[in-house]
Amino acid sequence: MPPLPAGAGGGAGGPCGGGGGLWRRGGPGHTLALGGAAASAAGRARALRAVARGRQLIRRRPGLAKVAATAVGFAGGDVLTQRLNRRLADGSERAHDYAKTAAMLAVGAALAGPAGLLIFRLCDAAAAPAAAGAALAAGKFAADQVVGCAIWQAAYCAICPWYRDIVVGALRSVAPAGLGRRRGAGAVAGAPAAPAIAPAAAPAF
Repeated sequence: MPPLPAGAGGGAGGPCGGGGGLWRRGGPGHTLALGGAAASAAGRARALRAVARGRQLIRRRPGLAKVAATAVGFAGGDVLTQRLNRRLADGSERAHDYAKTAAMLAVGAALAGPAGLLIFRLCDAAAAPAAAGAALAAGKFAADQVVGCAIWQAAYCAICPWYRDIVVGALRSVAPAGLGRRRGAGAVAGAPAAPAIAPAAAPAF
């Protein structure tokens, strides 16, 4: 092996040494390393400050925080649903309908958010004074999710015909099972089959 050139090793003159190499204190590499560490620390500090401000907002304005979070969640659910059902039968893709996203954002802010806040207050009023914090929080979360999901489904069925067809078809495929047995048949005649999550012939928006 040929000898390393002077200053290429880890000695006093090498890149990792302290005698004038790249990573010496105050050298270019050392400066870059310090800059990266400082940027990372600054990013963590900004994130912690944002979390602290969010907690302060929740404590000072719980209604505003709940409405904002619910509105974003409703709009995000619409974006995801449109994304999963964007492909049409001919292989093309429908464009995103921003009016639906705005409508669901408004439903979340005007209806579901205040409803969720009311649920929280009712749970607090009904809970025993000695109720465990974790159990109460879990109950409030579960009730909020059930009511919020019902509002989201009803609102989306009202503004989206193809999604309404999916929900109605799925309900018809499950509900008539007991009726069919009572009539002596395996299923109600004419009951449609359960549609796929992304129907092949879903109507355009």
